Amino acid sequence: MDFLRALEPFGKKHLILAASIVFAALVVLGVWYEQLPKPLLEGTAEYVMEMHHGIGANSDFEFPQVIALANGNEEAFKKIHDRLVEVAASGDCTTGRSDDELKEELKGNLPYRDDLAGYTDQDVDGMSRTQVIQTLGWYSAIGTASIVYNDHDILSISAMEHDECGGAHPNDWDISMTFDMRTGKEVKFQDLFADYAKDGTAINAVLLGWYREHQTPYYLDAPNDLADCIDAVRDSFDYATYTVSSDGIDVDPSLPRVVMTCGGQFHVPLESLTPYFKPDSVLSRLPAAAANK
Repeated sequence: MDFLRALEPFGKKHLILAASIVFAALVVLGVWYEQLPKPLLEGTAEYVMEMHHGIGANSDFEFPQVIALANGNEEAFKKIHDRLVEVAASGDCTTGRSDDELKEELKGNLPYRDDLAGYTDQDVDGMSRTQVIQTLGWYSAIGTASIVYNDHDILSISAMEHDECGGAHPNDWDISMTFDMRTGKEVKFQDLFADYAKDGTAINAVLLGWYREHQTPYYLDAPNDLADCIDAVRDSFDYATYTVSSDGIDVDPSLPRVVMTCGGQFHVPLESLTPYFKPDSVLSRLPAAAANK
């Protein structure tokens, strides 16, 4: 009460004016603060991460999106952002399937699923697209995405997609991606090398050697199985996925489901690939590249 009495000489109008000025100053200060460069989270290219949810009628995607780049390269930011959204959206089992196709899929399940006992084709016809997908039990999810390298203007994301799309077994796919932060371009596996068309056989031989070294401890009691896996992997690197580390790359061969157990990432030291990668590729920026010169 003593405090309020002390303010009485200033008058009500003056107090309202003062409060308005203080509020306006706080708003201006907040806007100014948002424009300040934020501290680097890691490495040389700052980024801010948010989780991306709910693309697709019955999907539960959790996939990181780069939503701000401190270096101000808006073109690179847009390319990376759009690519991540594209990957998240394309993972949905229902993408490209019409409502009628999904309903026919569900009708085909009616005689074989106890939990659908009592449903008729007419019941299915009356369902919405979302209800059909939920009843089928289909879903796709990207839930293990993480940044594994963010330095020297290279952003490498390790990610797995899990699909339950009505088959006898679910699918798990490695969809890891690496971006050149200077351009925003996704760097595919073959783009790492100066002339993959000419050197592909030699590059694959290097990869196969490191694959064999990585897998051998797991097949000590099953050498024939290891030999089968080596045969399966031998020609599978053309569309391999990979992530970058400070001293090389971690490669996952692209394998069909029947031999998917032969897959999994294995490390390839940069020095093994030095004769083949592009002089100006992202690999040339790694510390190990300078050490090998």
